[in-house]
Amino acid sequence: GEAHRALALYESAPSLAAQGAGLAALVALGRHADALDRAAAVGDDLDTLGFNSAIAAAEASGDFNLAFSLLQRRANVARKRRAADITSRNALRAKRDWLESS
Repeated sequence: GEAHRALALYESAPSLAAQGAGLAALVALGRHADALDRAAAVGDDLDTLGFNSAIAAAEASGDFNLAFSLLQRRANVARKRRAADITSRNALRAKRDWLESS
C-alpha cells in the first residue's frame, strides 16, 4: 500500500528531505527496529516527521527511555533551529538597514 510506496521512494533516493516520510513508512509497516536504526544514522538532521516517527517506533518497541530521549532531542533541535533562524533574520535585517542608509 501507501507505506510500501513511500518506503520504496525513500530507499531509491534517500535524502534528508525524504527521511521523515521514510521513517513514518517503516513505523506504519511495523519495522520499528529499522526505523530506530535509520533515525540514529540521521541523528539531529531529522525533521519533525522523522523525530515523531522515531518516537512512535520507540514507544511501539516498549523502549520508553529512548522515546523520552528522542522527545528531548527533538525539543533541543527545534530550539537550535529557531535560534539559527532568528540570527539569520537579524543579520539580513542589519544588512538591509546598512544598504538603505548608504
